[in-house]
Amino acid sequence: MREVSSPSQRSGSVSSITPLRSAKRGKKDRKSLSQSPMQFSAASFKASDTEFAISIPLLNKQDRLLAVQRLQKSFEPLRALLSARASKKRVTRVKERKRKRQSSEMVEDDPQPDDKVTRVRAEELGDFLGSLFCVGLNEVTRALERDKLALVIVCKDSKPSFIVHHLLAAAAVRNTVICSIGETSLSLGELFGYPSALAVGFFKDEFLQEQACERNKEAYDEFMTIVQFLRSRAPSLDMPWMK
Repeated sequence: MREVSSPSQRSGSVSSITPLRSAKRGKKDRKSLSQSPMQFSAASFKASDTEFAISIPLLNKQDRLLAVQRLQKSFEPLRALLSARASKKRVTRVKERKRKRQSSEMVEDDPQPDDKVTRVRAEELGDFLGSLFCVGLNEVTRALERDKLALVIVCKDSKPSFIVHHLLAAAAVRNTVICSIGETSLSLGELFGYPSALAVGFFKDEFLQEQACERNKEAYDEFMTIVQFLRSRAPSLDMPWMK
């Protein structure tokens, strides 16, 4: 005849084999565990402690000042064009709201022929300057992977800093010069007419439109002079694992 064990006996046998709930640690036990030398602390390890730590090559102070001055002068038409387009959009929105309120179309004065030619020429020059480079981490990464860039400029205050480290490895593989001119993301973006920029990439000569370069020869020559200057003054990129 089969014996039937009582619930107390069953619970006792189960608890002796596999406890249903782990014992709670006291405050002293938790404190001793936190102070144990065998416990790993993420704060105690830094990427800079390894031999594979890399840093963005930084130009010396005199070269940085000269580079910023040249970039400000060369890309002034582009900054003016982007600012004018932004203000034009704001004016258009305001006029549209007024037109809806008044329920009548507003007649604008036609620009003079000389003003129109000057404006068209300024827009053409600004568009050409904008085609010489790409802005933003994603755009620079894509262009660098396709080996389209002759030079990459990185800001000095990217947070977290490691989000731009893949650019260093990609530039080293493709023999592309990469450096920093000591500008923050805000000031680097302002040089090219953008609110901010983590990285800016300058296209190689073979990826530029030949006809546009001929029509804007003076701006093109100045751009190539800046690229050659930065490439010659940028420190070499040291990648320990590629030696």
